[in-house]
Amino acid sequence: MNFSPKPAVTRTLIVLPLLSVSLLPVLLLLAMVCFSLSREEESVRLPSGTLPRPPRVAQSPVISVRLAGQGAVSLGGQRLAAVDLPAAWQRERAALQLLGFELPQATVIVRADRDVPTEKVQRLIEQAQEAGFTKFALRPVESPGPDGSKP
Repeated sequence: MNFSPKPAVTRTLIVLPLLSVSLLPVLLLLAMVCFSLSREEESVRLPSGTLPRPPRVAQSPVISVRLAGQGAVSLGGQRLAAVDLPAAWQRERAALQLLGFELPQATVIVRADRDVPTEKVQRLIEQAQEAGFTKFALRPVESPGPDGSKP
């Protein structure tokens, strides 16, 4: 019988795969933290200075007059007889002055049907000029669309 000692078994652990598997999540976590911190430390530099203000646009009052084909006059949506028109112009003038507007600032928009004679439009403008209005605009009457609404 041979009583020689058993050879010693040397067990060597392969450490490299174990380290790589355990350190990989740690490295990923460190990388995520570093990237998130670098974004938080970034500062935004805005230009300094004053922004330009939008231009002030002076409001100009508008008075709308409509002449229908039958000779009916509507001032501000209210039907008037021809004899009441000079008094209505004076009321408009007083209302503008009460609101703080000057008469040269106001624009009178005259909307007339096609079949209204030119003399009636001219007479209306003359009455407005006698009341002190100076700016006029001639516009067509807005016709309702197919569904009844104005364009």
